[in-house]
Amino acid sequence: MSILEWLFEAQIQFGSKSITYREIIGGLLGLASAVLGLKRKVLAWPVGITGNALLFTVFLGAVFSFGASTKNRVCQELRQ
Repeated sequence: MSILEWLFEAQIQFGSKSITYREIIGGLLGLASAVLGLKRKVLAWPVGITGNALLFTVFLGAVFSFGASTKNRVCQELRQ
């Protein structure tokens, strides 16, 4: 299994709910980008873009998940 496959499929379970590692990493990168932006560091831009790209894959995974119900897809889209 490649690193990209692992990143796309890995999830943490919380009872009956789960959250993908992509969503956690994307959120942490967004937070890091905000902190770097406050410090006026130019590194905030690539960190933020990378975090947004990961969160965009979470959105696409919700849109194109064929086994999920429409209600779950709408809830995922609204969280973004």
